[in-house]
Amino acid sequence: MRIKACEGFTLLELLLYILFFAFIALVTASFIVRLWQSSAHRNKKQEMLITLYTAHDMLLRDIHHAPADRKQWKEIQKECIIWHEKQGDVGWKREGEQLVRIEGRYHKKKNLWSKQTKNLIVKHVDEVKFMCVGEPDIKHVSFVITAGGTQMEGVAAPLCRRLPWKEEAKGAAVS
Repeated sequence: MRIKACEGFTLLELLLYILFFAFIALVTASFIVRLWQSSAHRNKKQEMLITLYTAHDMLLRDIHHAPADRKQWKEIQKECIIWHEKQGDVGWKREGEQLVRIEGRYHKKKNLWSKQTKNLIVKHVDEVKFMCVGEPDIKHVSFVITAGGTQMEGVAAPLCRRLPWKEEAKGAAVS
C-alpha cells in the first residue's frame, strides 16, 4: 500500500500570506485615518468661516443702524464699541476669547451694563480690532476679527445721519 502525500501550505508560506495581508490592511487603515483627519480639519475650518461671515453680517447690520453722531457713541476702543439707539445701547466687545454683542443700558462712568442681553457671536477669537473714522460724524467703522487662523475684515458706514426720535421730539416742540 502506498500512501499519497497531500500537497498543502507549509507553515512558513501561511505566515508570509498573513504578513502580506496585515501589511495591506495597515496601509489601507492609515490612508483612511489620514483622509478622516483632513476631512475633520476642513469641516472645522468651514464652520469657522461660516461663523465669521455670520458675525461679519451681524456687525455690518448693527453699524448701519448706528448713529453717525459721535456724541451718541459711548465707547470707541480697540476691542469694544458701544453706541446709543432709541431702544437702548448696543455694544460689541471681546471678552476673553469670545466676541459678544450686548444690548441694554450702559453706564459709561461706572463702565457697567444694566438690563443687558448678551449674545455669544464667535468662540475662540484671537483678535478683534475696531476703528472709527470721522469727526464730528463717523464716516465709517472698520473692523477685523481673527479666529482660528482666519481673518475677516469689514468696513461699514452708519446710515443714521440724524437720530429720528430726537427729530420727532424737536418737531413736536415747535408745533
